[in-house]
Amino acid sequence: MKHSVIAAVNRQLAHSSYHIGQMVFIGKMLRDADWHALSIPKGKSAEHNAKMRKGQ
Repeated sequence: MKHSVIAAVNRQLAHSSYHIGQMVFIGKMLRDADWHALSIPKGKSAEHNAKMRKGQ
């Protein structure tokens, strides 16, 4: 099956992001309580937004 360049790039990005998600999931399982969120932790959005408003 032939792909356009855009379709091939899209397919590769989806494939790579899937595997990155798998690695993050395994990392969370292995580190358990020592895991640090890669972004804003659950339940911490309001705290993050307050810091952003203060310019920190």
